[in-house]
Amino acid sequence: MQKLLFEKNWSQLDIWCSKVHQIIFEGLKPVIAKGCEDSAVDRLIGRSAGFLKTSLRCRKPYPFCTQEDLENFRNWLRNNLPEFLNLEWKNENKAG
Repeated sequence: MQKLLFEKNWSQLDIWCSKVHQIIFEGLKPVIAKGCEDSAVDRLIGRSAGFLKTSLRCRKPYPFCTQEDLENFRNWLRNNLPEFLNLEWKNENKAG
């Protein structure tokens, strides 16, 4: 997305912003509803995309996502935004 921004490619950037919006307000809705936020959501997204290898657990007293949450979110991504699970798009949109 950063590359698209630098290129002022507004039409493609708008598409990706819509996808991020969909992830936040649809895909993450169940974990946010149960109180997961910030680090817990970061860990869930990173693990879902495959670029983060850390635990899902956060330090107490903060709630964390479970393995079931991860599986549910990955299934949601597969059904709604499968390109997010394919990290090739990450390299295509990297600022050079």
